Amino acid sequence: MSSVKSSVPLSERATIGYADREDRIKILAEIPGGATIVLWLTQRLANKLIPHLTSRLPNQAPNERLLRRESESDAPETEVVPVQEALVVSTLVVDSVDISETGSLTLLQFRSDDDREGLPAVRVALDVSQLASWLHALRACYQKASWNQSPWAALNDRDYVEATPSNFTVH
Repeated sequence: MSSVKSSVPLSERATIGYADREDRIKILAEIPGGATIVLWLTQRLANKLIPHLTSRLPNQAPNERLLRRESESDAPETEVVPVQEALVVSTLVVDSVDISETGSLTLLQFRSDDDREGLPAVRVALDVSQLASWLHALRACYQKASWNQSPWAALNDRDYVEATPSNFTVH
């Protein structure tokens, strides 16, 4: 097990998509200063990650869900500009993800065993709404890739609000 000496924090902007040629999920994440880091997630790792993330979403009663969806549809839509790949400073093929919680945030630390790029880890902190957005984006990738939907089974059985992507774009 390798120890992580440092990690790069992400901003709140990311573009999540399925890369057909690589058969992987590609996350373009903006870091402070406007540069971009590419994170690659394999289906195998995502299959393990999704149940852990979905278990962190709160259950909500059907009436609350309906009210929230109605209020969201009344809110003006803001278009999120995709993170640009032109400013990529590093690429990380993710081998593991550490998940922890602090207060109301879920902390994800994406790690690679290969630190040729000099980037041992990238971390992101997500509140419940942002976590729901990430899961929405990951699910869209699974659908586009025609991957097995079994990792989403626990989420399908739960009563939750499926958020629309807010500060994360899906491609």
